[in-house]
Amino acid sequence: MTQLPDGGAAEERRLLLASVAARAERSNQPRHVVLLAGLVLAGAVLALVLGWSSFAAARSKLRTQQDTAGRVVETAARLQALRSAGPDTSSPRASDAGQQVLGLIERAGREAGLRDRVVAPRTRESSSPGSSAVRYEWTYDVRDPSLDAILNWIARVREQAPSLEVFSFKVRPEQQVWFVTVRFTRWERAE
Repeated sequence: MTQLPDGGAAEERRLLLASVAARAERSNQPRHVVLLAGLVLAGAVLALVLGWSSFAAARSKLRTQQDTAGRVVETAARLQALRSAGPDTSSPRASDAGQQVLGLIERAGREAGLRDRVVAPRTRESSSPGSSAVRYEWTYDVRDPSLDAILNWIARVREQAPSLEVFSFKVRPEQQVWFVTVRFTRWERAE
């Protein structure tokens, strides 16, 4: 082995001490603790995001259920009022004068500016067992180039016959015209 001059041994000792110090510094740095803390933080953020999304979905479902419950209570109150009230004289009765209601709906179509005459509807009558109320339904299929005229017709029907309700409403565009299916309903006391 070659003998280094005294200055070389000091340099070798210095390099040896520097490498030992660097190794000791690396072993004293807690990288695994920092990485573990980062993983825990990422897991907590993921749990927060998943929890928030399920909370938002549950809140939306609750609002929907509350709206449905409100409509059920409102409908039940109207049904109770129908049962306790006398006959409705504000607009023609469907059971007594069905043609008057149909005539009123056709007249509203002419006044609204529909291109074609309103065709006679599909009619349905239903009642619940043990109930003193009957529900009448009239379903109209209307085609017109002006959606405004169709909406104006529906609004006029509602104005002229306040006891009629729009039960369902479907709009579909076709070539050059709008196709709308409207179902009007009305509750009446069974005789």
